[in-house]
Formats: sequence, structure tokens, C-alpha cells
Amino acid sequence: MHNTTDSGIDIDDWTIQDNDFDFHVIANGGPLLVPAGGYLVLGINDDFATNGGVNVDYQYSGIFLGNGSDELVVLDVGGAEIDRVEWDNGATFPDPNGASMSLINPALDNNAGANWCESVTPFGSGDRGTPGSENSCVAVIPPFGECGDEAVFISLVQGPGLSSPWNGTPGVILEGVVVGDFQESDELGGFFLQEEDSDADADPQTSEGIFVFDNGFGPDVDVGDVVRVQGTVQEFFDLTELTNIVNMEDCDVTDTATASVINLPRSSVDDWESTEGMAISFPQMLYATDNFNQARRGEVNLAVGGPLNNPTNVVAPGAPANELQALNDVSRIQLDDGSRVENPLPLPPYLGAGNTLRIGDSVSALSGVLGYSFGAYEVHPTADVTFVRENERPAGPPDVGGSLVTVAGFNVLNYFTTLDDSGPICGPSADQGCRGADNAFEFDQQKAKLVSALTTLD
Repeated sequence: MHNTTDSGIDIDDWTIQDNDFDFHVIANGGPLLVPAGGYLVLGINDDFATNGGVNVDYQYSGIFLGNGSDELVVLDVGGAEIDRVEWDNGATFPDPNGASMSLINPALDNNAGANWCESVTPFGSGDRGTPGSENSCVAVIPPFGECGDEAVFISLVQGPGLSSPWNGTPGVILEGVVVGDFQESDELGGFFLQEEDSDADADPQTSEGIFVFDNGFGPDVDVGDVVRVQGTVQEFFDLTELTNIVNMEDCDVTDTATASVINLPRSSVDDWESTEGMAISFPQMLYATDNFNQARRGEVNLAVGGPLNNPTNVVAPGAPANELQALNDVSRIQLDDGSRVENPLPLPPYLGAGNTLRIGDSVSALSGVLGYSFGAYEVHPTADVTFVRENERPAGPPDVGGSLVTVAGFNVLNYFTTLDDSGPICGPSADQGCRGADNAFEFDQQKAKLVSALTTLD
């Protein structure tokens, strides 16, 4: 126990209790003081004091401490809770002694036993290594070592939830297989690393992959290479990644990291998290259902079974529409192009016949790596993507009977005659500048295109 006050505290007649409600009433036969600003060590019995090599100030009995999750609570004479220590079974924390506190920052585990440093419980400081005094909780950055040396499993970094329990932890060393290489400056600026099959855990909720944002640091890598890398774990807009890379080595060997087979629909959108950063493949035929951002960001939404319907186009508003929308959400995945470039030129990706991609066109055997950006899970392909035209454009208007009426519209939203030649004639700042052509040459080009389009449409 640690007394943070300026006066000694007598804990005689206080109660020690565990979460199984075993308890011991402290009976010291007189005052048992925790000194001002000091510590008092409570031990279970003589065996603990002897075998553990720890000198205890007070020995108690009658309490069973579990090997898994457990807690100790100290109650004052009135039954009010004064202090509490909790721990888990250590399975997801880097403690070689097999038991670890639930750490906020796993980098603060100083490998000296069950750890209080930066714990989710506020009642401790240090670990069992130096009972009776404060422990050092300085983050320890491990040496990089060599390929094959101990490294943190990617599944531990990813954890079973939507965000990493290691978020913000520096000096983390990972070693795995490259399953997606997007290191170029006009790509994602990094690569996807997946745990070797031999080191994958058996938990279906923990992803074995992670995006490494090396941003030009270290060697050029290829798919299949085993790479050792050290950096900081970060949730970058909800994508778990290793960034701020300080060490990186291509191990000059290859290994296997098997792609996860994905079938749509998923049971929930959150199911994607268990394969974030990993290689994945789709055995089903998928269909283009939305290409709104194809030209701007290289994104195409794909769905199983065919293009998705806007719910209220086919069912009544309310519960039926909500139910169909929920099904739509788990029946789709976004195909991206492995690039951060907007408005890629000369042409956007995934175009087919006539330099178009029509809603309903299909793609088979899609494979890639799973990322997350702008609120959506997305596949960056690692093999060529070829769409098959399933929805040919009709040769003419459909025969619906009655009289034929032609309706024409044309967007001239950016057709202006205010030519500022990059000057501020439309306002004092850039956000108030003129729209449309910047000079007479651009205006003539724009006008010629508009006239050609309008006359061709008749």
C-alpha cells in the first residue's frame, strides 16, 4: 500500500478482500501505520515471504488469488473502498513472467513482473519487482536486434477490438511477410505486413496484418519478403498502422502468409476489422454498384449478387428500408487503386470497353489487401483487375409507346467570361478568385469543347 498523504494512516481493523469475496480483517494487535508518503507491504503468509524473497510488513491469510483475472480490495473500518489492484492473465501483454496488469501503454512494461506502470487501475505504481518502494515507469525502447530475434506478434498489436490496445506505443518491433507493396510516392507510401503462417494465432477476432507507413524510409521491399521493422503504433483515422519508422531491414528470405477468403455478405460491418491489413481474396463474382469516385480517387464500390438497390426504390420507408440498407452495408466492399493521388491521369483505373465502367459490370477472383480510409474498408488489389461488361448500353431509346419527347440539359456551371489572368479581380484572396477559364486561351478551349458537345448532341 502507498500512502500519498502527509500523515501516517493506521490500517488496523481494515479489511482485505478479493473478487471471490474471501476476506481477512487486519488484526495487528495494535496500530499498523502506513507512513506518510511511504509504503507498507502486505503478504499472504510465511511461504510468500520465504519463497518470494520479500520482506512483508504484515502477513494475512484466508484469501485465494487466482492465476487468471483477479483483484484485491482494501476496505476501511466503515467498509468504504480505499484501494484496489486488478490484473489479468497476461496473455495479451509483453510480460515474460506470464502475468501482467492491464496496461494503458504496453511499452511501459519493464519486464519485472505483474505491472502497475500506466495501468488502467490508478491505484498502483511500479510492479512486484521492488515492493516497498516506487518503481521506474519509464518507457523502454527495445534494441532493434536482427532478423529472427524476438518481435511483437502483429495480432497482439491489432487486438480483438476496432482499435489497437498499443495505440501510441513507440519502439514496437514487428517481423512478417509483405503481402502488399505500395511504397511509391504516388501510391500509399508504405506496405502491408502480415504475420507468417507459423506465427499466426488462433483467435479469429485478431488481425494478423498491419499497414507500415515507411514514407520512403528503409529498403524497397517486394511481396513475399520477410521484413523486420520498428516504429510507433498509431490509429491513423481508424487504420492501425506502424509509423515513424526508426529501423527497417529486408531479411533476404521469403515466407508464406495465406490470404483470408472472404464471402459476402458479412455478418456485420465490424467483421472486416479482423482482417484489416491482411491479404484477402473473394471467391464470389462481384459487381460494380457505385463508381461516383472512380475518376477522382480511383474508388469503385463492389457488391455480391448484382448492383445494390436504393432501399426506398424497392421497399417501403421505415423498417423494411432500414433492413435492406443494413443488408446493403454488409454486401459491399470498396475497391481502391493503392494510391493517394486524386484525379489520376491520363485515365482513371478500372475502365473497360469504350473507356467506361458501367454499373453492373463484373469482376471475378478479386485479391488484394484490406485497408481503411475515409470511413470505409477498402481493398487495394495485388493482381490485375479486369471487369467484364455485363450491362451493355442500349442502341437507342426504349420503346415505351406514346410520343417521343427529347429533354436536353447541359452543365455550364464553370463557363465564365471573367478572365483574371491569375490576378485578384474577383476578390482579395484566393478563395474569392474567379471561376472558369483563367485566360483567353483557356476560355477559347472551353468554348470550343462546349460548342462541339452541344452541336454533336443536336
